[in-house]
Amino acid sequence: MRENVAKKARRTIIGRTFGGRVTFKTLFDCLKLHLSAPLVSTTLLTRGYFEILFENEEGAKAIRRLTAVEWNDLRLPFSRYILNFDASSQ
Repeated sequence: MRENVAKKARRTIIGRTFGGRVTFKTLFDCLKLHLSAPLVSTTLLTRGYFEILFENEEGAKAIRRLTAVEWNDLRLPFSRYILNFDASSQ
């Protein structure tokens, strides 16, 4: 079970939205348009944070190399996934 958690963590990144409130559809459309790696799911967290789960580790690594994605007054920076990440304490 720990191995599965570790695998999932290596395929997941944390993102944050800057530039105003964003709907899930807008965020998802932006990610699909600008990210080259296939993603499995996107989960909205609190305070503008979100998680993206990719199909493979290479996809997550490629996206972490991006400084940020900018689109229609939105800025989306990405960072490494942290186990037990708590967006409300950030």
